[in-house]
This record gives sequence, C-alpha cells and structure tokens, in this order.
Amino acid sequence: MTAHRFIFGASRQAQAGFTLIELMISLVLGLLITAAVFQVYIAMVRTSAIQRSGSEINDASIFGIQQVEQKLRLANLGNTVNQINQTTGYGGIVLSGANLNYSTDQPAPDDIAQRITVSADGNTTAGTSPLWSKISNTNVGSDQLVIQYQNVTGENILDCENNTVAQNAHVVERYFLREPSTNTNVSRNMLVLACDAGRVGVNGILPADNSVTPKIPGFGGAGEELILNVDQFKVEIGIQNGNILTYITPAQYNALGATSPLYRAPIVAVKLGLLVRGAMPVVGDFSAPSSYMIFGQANTPKNADDKYIRKTYESTTFLRNARVVTP
Repeated sequence: MTAHRFIFGASRQAQAGFTLIELMISLVLGLLITAAVFQVYIAMVRTSAIQRSGSEINDASIFGIQQVEQKLRLANLGNTVNQINQTTGYGGIVLSGANLNYSTDQPAPDDIAQRITVSADGNTTAGTSPLWSKISNTNVGSDQLVIQYQNVTGENILDCENNTVAQNAHVVERYFLREPSTNTNVSRNMLVLACDAGRVGVNGILPADNSVTPKIPGFGGAGEELILNVDQFKVEIGIQNGNILTYITPAQYNALGATSPLYRAPIVAVKLGLLVRGAMPVVGDFSAPSSYMIFGQANTPKNADDKYIRKTYESTTFLRNARVVTP
C-alpha cells in the first residue's frame, strides 16, 4: 500500500510545469521585447537615412553649387564691353544668338533657342533632352543658364567638362537639368544638374573638343553631371537701372519693350535656385513639406508622398567682369 502511494506521488511531481497563465505572460513579454527591438531598429535606420540625406544635400551645396558659382564669376571675362545685354557680342550671359556671334552660315535661330539662357515662364518651345527640355520633378518647369568667357588668364584652364581651354579661346557653358546617364531606378525620376561646354569662334560655335566643324550642333550635348538628385533649377538675372538693382527671369528680360526703363539694362548679377533631395527615402513615419519656395514661387514635388528629404538653395553671384559704375 505504501509502495502504491509512493508511485502516485512521483507521477504527480513529474507532471508539474508552467500554467497557462504563465505561458501567456511569457508570450506577451516576448512580443513586447521584440516590438521594442524592432522600434529601435526602425529608429536607427531612419536616423541613418536622415543623416545620409543631409550629408548628400550638404555635399551638393559645398561642392556642386560652389563649383557653378566659380564658373559664373568668369562670365564676360575677356570682353571689352562691360555693360552687357542680349545684343552684346560675346556677352557673358547668353540670351540670344547675337551673344554667340551668330552669323548667316549657322543654323536657324530656332536651333539656338534651346542652347541659350531660357526660363520656363517664357514662350520658348522646349526641346528634347539633352537640349533644354523644361524637365523638373515639380509642377514648375526648369530653367537653363548659359554663360560665356574668354581665357585671358595667360595659361590653360579647364571648362566645366574638364576639357582644356587654350589661351584666348572663347568658352560657352550651358547649365541645365536632365536625366542621369545611368539611371538604375527609373521610378525615382532622378535628375541631375549638368554642364555642356563649347567654344565660340569667329564663325560661330565650335564643339568643346575643338573639332574643325563650326556648326552649332557641336554645342548641345549631354555634358558632364555636376550635382545629383536635383528636382528643380531656376535662374534670375540682376539688371541695374541707375542705383536700382532688379531681379527678373530671362524671359521677362527679353520681353521688355523699348518703352520700359529696364529695356536692355545691363546685366550685373545672376541668381540660382535649386531644390536638392537625398538619394534614399526616409523609413517610417516622415512627413515632408507639400511645397518648397524658390524665388517666391511654390514648387510642389510631383510625388509628394515619396518621403525624400529636400532642401532649397538660393545663391547670388555678382559678375566681376560686367560691373556698372554709377556716379
């Protein structure tokens, strides 16, 4: 009888373990810990994406925009005329064929329209990339800036495509938006700020590689990529009337009539506006602004829910070689 009681007691001890309530508590604690770890991971990924995007945008400012500004300071270098407008031969800001020493043996003016400084608010018909195509990633079309200078530094220099500029050569450089040469993710609609360089000779425009064919199609290629992930590029020119400095778009300047006090007023400065974004979207809860202001105009991204960090840049460059001295 005693032996049977011993066996029964041992059997009860072997079946002891966690109760259902204890298992449920353990499961809930495990889920909570897993959720906390996941939240920490998401926060770390988001922080990393924000820091990376901020770094990329700052790089665009430090290296890309400053590089463009350095070239802008060369505009009108070597020109004997300091007060420049859309009729000035070899003028530092190219607004017409006359600035490019246009002659009758060159293509028709319509072929020049997408190779000069132009703004989206005008009547110029957009061309096909790599010419000015008005492309942007916002609801507003992009602009194009074309500058010109002569290498009178006494030594060889490089243009924006890293081609050697011989001494006394006339250089023309075109800054515009286009799709990158290698776009691995078309869905992101990546755009770049590019620069296309050429030469201007006595017979008109020459290609930057100094080939012997003096035809304008030699200028207007894809150029070199300067800044990646640019959603918008806008241009305004500063014109001086007496002691008053006014900034207007290239289209507004070209449209001024002879009765306007600003008609053919000398160009003394250039404003650039860019909307730059990070390369990767932010993971998790992130609300980007619905629009971005450039020169007082709202630019709404075409895909407002893409969770990219964006930043606007506006810079003003005074033309050292196109100064106007007022009494």
